[in-house]
Amino acid sequence: MSTLRPRFVRLTLAILAFCLPIASVFQAEGSVVLQPTDLNPGDDYRLVFVTSGMTQGLSDDINEYNNFVDGYGDLAMTSDWTAIASTFTVNARDNTGTTGSGGVPIYNLNGIRVADDYADLWDTTIDNPIKYTEVGGTVNEKVWTGTDKDGTTPSNRYLGTLIPSGNEQARVGNSTGKTGGWAQWGYDPLEDYRHMYGMSEVLTIPSEAVPEPASVIMWTLLGVVGCIGSWWHRRRKAG
Repeated sequence: MSTLRPRFVRLTLAILAFCLPIASVFQAEGSVVLQPTDLNPGDDYRLVFVTSGMTQGLSDDINEYNNFVDGYGDLAMTSDWTAIASTFTVNARDNTGTTGSGGVPIYNLNGIRVADDYADLWDTTIDNPIKYTEVGGTVNEKVWTGTDKDGTTPSNRYLGTLIPSGNEQARVGNSTGKTGGWAQWGYDPLEDYRHMYGMSEVLTIPSEAVPEPASVIMWTLLGVVGCIGSWWHRRRKAG
């Protein structure tokens, strides 16, 4: 019996040593804030982020940009993510469904409010920078938008190469900007690779809190250790 207990302790410690790093990884990946803390259950909101990856601005098809940001956004949470971007035929505000004076509050992935509603988003000033990526990092670089400060397609320098503008450049935003520069900060050649902004569909604060991934892992780990302990105890009694 004296040799069984140290073996059980060693086995438990080995399991903990293997699983705790996994839990810490999930904690790091889950460090983005998906539910703002200043809202109540049942309140609607939307999220915005900056893609950690980059793409060119050559396409005239808004769906290519939507698919690009959706692939990154789904790493944070499954949603219908759309690009804050304008092409010759599509306005950024139409593409994201942010036209009009109403709407819901918008937050970055650090849980900080960016705009109170859609009108606030496009009034040339936002409350806080978007700048956070789908994995919780920050981007301090140019971002493709191709849009005017009010979210509409400009007469030139939008994303894509469609005439009549003969576009060779498109508008870029500054991911750390709070004035109109967040959407329209300058121009870059369409062949360049830049990050993009993505916006979620309308989300709702649930009536019950959803546990963080790391918490789920830790409770599961404790359950596994408990099962091993029960098995070990039965083995000792049988012996």
